[in-house]
Amino acid sequence: MAVKRYRNAPMDADADPLRQKRVWMRVVAVAVAFAALPAAATIYKCEGSSGAPVYQDEPCPAGKELRDFDRDPPTMSVMPVTPPG
Repeated sequence: MAVKRYRNAPMDADADPLRQKRVWMRVVAVAVAFAALPAAATIYKCEGSSGAPVYQDEPCPAGKELRDFDRDPPTMSVMPVTPPG
């Protein structure tokens, strides 16, 4: 069944079932791609060329490692919150 379209009339995007199917196929493809990514990545703290710390996801060059967050995770401090009295 063909849909008759008049000139200057807005086309209803929901009228095309193939377009809806293509949109859902893209949504599923993106969801699968994100599910394939690793949940956690290792972060390395290295000494940059100017001596400033550089954070990266690849191991540091020899002698440039400042911190490996897998072996030495950062400490977490929590400050108690008391309601104003």
